[in-house]
Amino acid sequence: MIKKAAVIGAGSWGTAFSLHLWRQKIKTKLWVREEEIFEELRSQRKNSLFLPEFTLPKDIFFTQSLAEAIDETEAIFVAVPSRYCRKIYREMANWIKPYQIVVSLTKGIEERTLMTMTEIMAEIFFVQPILAVLSGPSFAREVAAGLPTA
Repeated sequence: MIKKAAVIGAGSWGTAFSLHLWRQKIKTKLWVREEEIFEELRSQRKNSLFLPEFTLPKDIFFTQSLAEAIDETEAIFVAVPSRYCRKIYREMANWIKPYQIVVSLTKGIEERTLMTMTEIMAEIFFVQPILAVLSGPSFAREVAAGLPTA
């Protein structure tokens, strides 16, 4: 069972997924790129731009450092738009360990190459972690609210 995880990306899906992990009693770190969202999360525990109706619990840790987010985690869930994934994977590559599980929460494929996100990860990462994909019909607000998906 996973005890420590990171969520890369604090949009609606990443924020909702960090709440889901927290509900599963998984120690969660949420990586936030945008300074204004990071400051709001730290001060008010809210992400008013992407998921305004939810307050994140004090147990979710926020960081703007990918190294800090990834360090000492067993699983890394990447929730960034597909057009930014290659860049983010390159930034993550130095800290990925072969024992970690890296899960793509990203919908779609890379427009230029038509590669899936796991294909891009396999190409970029220096070590080969366990790669996985989570997909299916769900909405960030429903996941954040703890509603079931199918």
